[in-house]
Amino acid sequence: IDAYTSYGLSETKNEGNSEDPIFISTKDGAYHWNEAVRSEYNAITNFSVKHSDPDVYRSQGFTVVNTLKKDGIFRGTSALVSLGSERDNLLIISANAASALSFRKGSSKQDYPSSLMGSIALIRQSYYDAKWLMDNKGKVEFNQSLQAINDQQSKIKIFEVTDVHDIFRAQKIAEEFNINYIFKGAGNEYQRIAELKEINPIIIIGLNFPKIYEVEDYFDAGNISLTELKNWELAPSNPAALAQANIKFLLSTSDLKKPSEFLNNLRKAVKYGLSEESALTALTETPATILGVKDQMGSLKVGKDADLVLYDGDPFEYTSHVEKVIVNGKVVSEKRK
Repeated sequence: IDAYTSYGLSETKNEGNSEDPIFISTKDGAYHWNEAVRSEYNAITNFSVKHSDPDVYRSQGFTVVNTLKKDGIFRGTSALVSLGSERDNLLIISANAASALSFRKGSSKQDYPSSLMGSIALIRQSYYDAKWLMDNKGKVEFNQSLQAINDQQSKIKIFEVTDVHDIFRAQKIAEEFNINYIFKGAGNEYQRIAELKEINPIIIIGLNFPKIYEVEDYFDAGNISLTELKNWELAPSNPAALAQANIKFLLSTSDLKKPSEFLNNLRKAVKYGLSEESALTALTETPATILGVKDQMGSLKVGKDADLVLYDGDPFEYTSHVEKVIVNGKVVSEKRK
């Protein structure tokens, strides 16, 4: 199970700020005044297999993905979908699996927020405004974005960060409003393992390890910092560091330019100390539990969905490949002999 993808959703053009300052949303409808607040968005109303190739994920051993729009600060809700071969309506497992947030405003043309401080302020103000709307029972105005924030209170909340320090910033917001976040990590959590252990978060890890640097040229080598070199060296050990600290984590293709790189990067993480058992748990039982479908999937038991991935050898060896993918008892992908 991949808990953080945009499978089946059309790509968003990152427009950014316009040439002329825009302070108020130009979006038609009863929505939030800031276009970075897209809490009313629902992945299920925009999902279609035609936007993605399921074999890209199947070839890496996945049979189920959680899909969401990675655009904006409040990003609306995700959908948990099967990687089967049926029509769209037969692939939906959960229409509103989780809600999503980040500190990045995405494709919004508005000038605000233009800093991390502004993003934090907008999140906090939106939560307070949503509470105000609920307390007034919508008598003053109706706002789809704020109403959606209230409707999603009981949902799993996935907060994407771009640096390990942002986890602590988001955690302060969570504590202020008595909510829980699951974090989509940045891959450098190993740098603050002791502090993370104190707050004991759940983290989704994308195995996007730094590529090897070109250092043959003297001047190119001089432009690479020690921090970058240390991250190149230690990033593959990030999952192992989390496992050793007993911090619960999930593994995802997220952040990879090509999802087809996932399996080899997973094998690299195992070479760097991640146990095979921890790797399998992070891909099966843990995401099934977090996404609320452990009674349907995540382990091999009578009565659960018959999703199986068969390899032609040890899955954690570089020479092995996915030979057959079975979703709900049906073969959906098979390696040609």
